[in-house]
Amino acid sequence: MSICKPFEPTNDKKKFVFLFGFLGVISLSLDIWAYQLPSLNQFLPPWAEVTLEFDKPEYILGETVSGHFCVKNAGYEPFLIRVGGETHPHRDHSFKVTGTEINGPRLSDPNVIERYKPNRPIRERPWVNDLEINPGSRWCRTLPLHRYVHIDRAGSFQIEAVTGFGWKMKDWQSVPTATARIQFTLPSPEHANRLVQEAFAEPLSENSMRLIPQGEKYRDPYVDYGAFSHPIYLHLLKEKAALGDTRAVEGISAIKTREATRVLLEFLIAPNPAVVYSAWSAVSRRLPDPHIFKTLASGHLKPENNLAHFLDRKAEIDATWRPEFIPMIRSSVPSFLGSTDEILKGYGAWIMRQFPHPSDVPLLAKALTQAIEDYDNISSRARQRVPNFLAAAESLAPYQDVIPQNPHTDGEIALYILGVKWAYRNTGIARKEMEEKIGKWRGHPSEVIRQIIDRE
Repeated sequence: MSICKPFEPTNDKKKFVFLFGFLGVISLSLDIWAYQLPSLNQFLPPWAEVTLEFDKPEYILGETVSGHFCVKNAGYEPFLIRVGGETHPHRDHSFKVTGTEINGPRLSDPNVIERYKPNRPIRERPWVNDLEINPGSRWCRTLPLHRYVHIDRAGSFQIEAVTGFGWKMKDWQSVPTATARIQFTLPSPEHANRLVQEAFAEPLSENSMRLIPQGEKYRDPYVDYGAFSHPIYLHLLKEKAALGDTRAVEGISAIKTREATRVLLEFLIAPNPAVVYSAWSAVSRRLPDPHIFKTLASGHLKPENNLAHFLDRKAEIDATWRPEFIPMIRSSVPSFLGSTDEILKGYGAWIMRQFPHPSDVPLLAKALTQAIEDYDNISSRARQRVPNFLAAAESLAPYQDVIPQNPHTDGEIALYILGVKWAYRNTGIARKEMEEKIGKWRGHPSEVIRQIIDRE
């Protein structure tokens, strides 16, 4: 009969068992210590409360409004939030702010990306900062309301704000949402005039938002000209813009009416280039964009695929643009293409591309010739405009009767080649005939001409 003897470890085995046990104790201690520390890998703490606050419950349309998104620790343990790192010049994209009219429709996105200029950004620290929120304390972030939702009428609205703060979420629906109601009323003409005069009396350098310190609300002077979204402000802003103030053009761009579009078109021929740039930025968002209508007609867009963005863009175009504006915008083409400003030349090319007319051919040929001559100069801004001019030339290609048939300048040659290629694709001329017509320029010294020939 065999006898099972008790285990008697050797000295080496004793050392191993002791070391293993010691490491186990250390590991358990570290786990307990780490558990007690707040971590951004944790799920949303149930004791974290979020609120959205406004300085007052009722505002006059035209007043600048900022909401304060606050997170409070209502529990007994600290937790971390991750803030900062958002350097977008228009609004903090780590926050999602939406709104609806009470018993009414959803508020549209103001499309601020092109409205607000980079010289007045939201000043942000470029680095990410992890903040510990202790029990009983809170942290607030001030959000410029007019850069998230477009409000242009009196009424009651519910605003919702949401962010992740670096917390681990099962899905987006689990993110805490802060809500608040706000009321807007119409100003009297006298009150509207006073609001405009006060807004434009603010120094230009003050028209920006900054990072909000922990636990504080930012109350420094801040004017958002997108707040002047009601038509009552149009004539007041027009007077300011006529004096060369681009802030007024930003305000006009927030008024989504056809009359506002007419005013913006008038400023395309303003003597101040800065006003022209701002006016074009606003007008370009109102022009009928085939891509918008084609995308919506496809029926493939889902809410998670920017459906709201396309619907908002279409609604803005429908509300602000009419075909009778085409002659007005086309009247600026000669001054744009004849300018020494390459940016304005680009505007002219864009207009010709969308609203082509046979009379554009001589103007485009001249501008394209100059751009092709400057193309070899890498530092030349004209080099950047060549693709715009070629796109406009392709829009003019169907006007075969005005395309130069005996081209001499580089611009005329480019128009001729594009016209021949258009005829090949649309009128049924033989490929051999096309090759014969454009083949003699295959050895052209201009890289642009050679690329046009080789491009299918």
